[in-house]
Amino acid sequence: MRNPAAMCLLCLSALAWATEEGTENPSPTAQSSGADPAHQRTFRIMLSQSEKIDRYDALILRYSQNRRLNPRLVKSVIAAESGFYKGALSPKGARGLMQILPRTAEEMGVNPEQLRDPESNLRAGTAYLSWLYRTAWKAYGLEGVSFRDGPPWAQRRVIAAYNGGPRQLYRRQWPRQTQLYVREVMLYYRSPVTTLRARRLPLAPALPSAALTACFPEPEGPGRKVL
Repeated sequence: MRNPAAMCLLCLSALAWATEEGTENPSPTAQSSGADPAHQRTFRIMLSQSEKIDRYDALILRYSQNRRLNPRLVKSVIAAESGFYKGALSPKGARGLMQILPRTAEEMGVNPEQLRDPESNLRAGTAYLSWLYRTAWKAYGLEGVSFRDGPPWAQRRVIAAYNGGPRQLYRRQWPRQTQLYVREVMLYYRSPVTTLRARRLPLAPALPSAALTACFPEPEGPGRKVL
């Protein structure tokens, strides 16, 4: 049985997202639904560089499958965070494809010096995203529901937390920058840019669950940049 606190948060969050414009269940093949002309132009440019945007598809599929994540969402996060540039470096020090802070990498069991390596970066980023999902699902009373089948409002809260830190899972209103980030990721998700076109690779070795639990004794979880 779900506890009353979780049910209360569940209802508040559902109401908060009920009025958001746009489809609640974006089709993976939707043509950039809701995108403004500037984003449409960006998508066209990216699609003309298929070698760049599809280069990491096999790794994305591999680590997403390992963490039970939606690979299209992972690719959308990469598109928004780094534009598929493995050498990306933010003013806050976040690095690589998924823009991971060195502290977060260490907490995920990944050497920060290896964050420019696409596979190491994806390993850290998907482990962190998986932790956010598990934290959110527990708070919202969604245990037993797959990450991919969770309600759209909960998916967006996880995206917000990836950008602004775990506290965004519980806030009733996000900072403007985080709101824009969530919209950016969802626009990529609805666009053809994040279609997965590569073959799957064998499963990656999973991080021990005990190690992950030890990394996050407090609800705040690991460090994360705010762009």
